[in-house]
Amino acid sequence: MTEAGPPALLGRVGAIVSEALVGTGLLFYFGWIRTQSTFAYFGVDVSLLGFATADYVLRSLNAAVVPAVLAIMLLLLLHTVHRRVVQPVVRNGHPFTGVVLAAASATGAVLLTLAAVGTVTQIITSRSLGLVLPIALLTGAALLAYLGFLRQDRDSLRKVLLITLTFAGLLWTLTRFAEQTGERVATGVAMDLSARPSVTLYSVDRLAIAGPGVAVDPITQPDSKYRFRYSGLQALAHTKDNHVLLPAQWKKGRDSVYVIPVGEVRIDITGG
Repeated sequence: MTEAGPPALLGRVGAIVSEALVGTGLLFYFGWIRTQSTFAYFGVDVSLLGFATADYVLRSLNAAVVPAVLAIMLLLLLHTVHRRVVQPVVRNGHPFTGVVLAAASATGAVLLTLAAVGTVTQIITSRSLGLVLPIALLTGAALLAYLGFLRQDRDSLRKVLLITLTFAGLLWTLTRFAEQTGERVATGVAMDLSARPSVTLYSVDRLAIAGPGVAVDPITQPDSKYRFRYSGLQALAHTKDNHVLLPAQWKKGRDSVYVIPVGEVRIDITGG
């Protein structure tokens, strides 16, 4: 038995680093889509808030862990079925093998057709069909690619196209799931604003902050740096650059969301 030399070790390290980078990239992407979807509900462009990369990664973890675990378990199950059931049946030439493979191929083709027709319909109607289309694309392309592997298909162009469609379906599914997660989070926040931390804001200058439940009081102490106190606000988010605040009785489509630069004010926070 020979020990792995430096080139082999470097190759393994490179593979691990590459996988870590891909994983981090997917977490960042998921976190960005999820965060953008959440703040879009409140009419705020997330690019204005100054979130760091770590913020997006951390925001993705809570929502992504359970689906990731389920996906890994599903892949392990499919791998076991492939090794213990499919391979022996195909290798031994079971009489029903051809029928099953033909049925599976037809199923994959139907799923891809559904994804194509649904995509065109979605573009024409400007209405999202949720996770149905991306899952159909992912499942159909992956199934046809797998069948090509079983049949030892030598059509390299077909392989490349199916693998590309599979990854496109995976990315599309991830995007739609992140969007739905963000929308769900935003809806939950809006339905229970009283659970958010309450904020009292102090400013040197009068700010254009108003809304149901918001009160502004002048500060008359001569030695105070701040001249105005705003109450009746709830915290939506804080970044290193901005405070994102809502009126206590905020309603979607009626009231504004306030993005206040950190350096211009002081805030007192009371837990929700």
